[in-house]
Amino acid sequence: MQQSPFRRTIGQPLLMLLAVLGVMAVFLFGLWMVFLAIPSPAALIVAIAVAGYILFLSAKFGQDRRLSGRALGTALAGSLVAVAVAGAVAFVVGPRDLEEEPAADEPPEAEEDPDAEEEDEAFPDDALVFVADDNFWESAPETAEAGESVIAIDNIGNVEHNVVIDELDVRVEADGGETDFEEYDIPAGEYYFYCDIPGHEATMNGEIVFE
Repeated sequence: MQQSPFRRTIGQPLLMLLAVLGVMAVFLFGLWMVFLAIPSPAALIVAIAVAGYILFLSAKFGQDRRLSGRALGTALAGSLVAVAVAGAVAFVVGPRDLEEEPAADEPPEAEEDPDAEEEDEAFPDDALVFVADDNFWESAPETAEAGESVIAIDNIGNVEHNVVIDELDVRVEADGGETDFEEYDIPAGEYYFYCDIPGHEATMNGEIVFE
C-alpha cells in the first residue's frame, strides 16, 4: 500500500522527532533523579562516566562505518533502559538531604552571648573612656570634673594596653579586644597619662585636665 505524500514528507519525520524528544526526556529525567539521590562527588563521577560513554559510542561509530545502525541503536537503548531504571529507583528513594551537615570532626560554633558582650562594654555613663588601638589612642578625654571619676579603657587593638597616671596611682589595663574600668578620687590639676607597656609610651601619651 502506497503511503500518502503527507505521511511520507511530514507525518513520519514528525513522529520520529517526537520519539527522539521523548527518549531524550526519559533519559534526562532518569539522570536527574539519579543526581538528586546520590552524594555530590558521586554525581560528578556519574556525569563524567555518562559523557564519556556517549563520546565513546560516537567515536566508535565514526571510525568504524561497518557498525550497523542496529548495533548502535542496541547500545543506546541499553543505556536508556539502565538510566531509566536507575532514575525510577532514585525517584522512589527520594532526593538526598541537600542541607550540608557539619563535619563530625568540627564542633558546631558556639553561639555568642549578647548579654556577655554588653557586660564587657558596659561603662558607667560618666566614665572617662580611653580607646586604645595598636599602638595609639583612638580617642582620649582632654578635660574632666575633679572628684570621684571612673577611668575606663576600651582596647580595640590586638595586644594589651593600659592607662597609667603615676601622680594619682591610676592604672587600668585590658587585653586586646577587652575593656576594664576603675573608680578613683582625683583632685583638680593637669596630669600626664600614658601606656606603660614596653615600647608603647612614645605614641600612646597625652594630658588630661581635671577642673
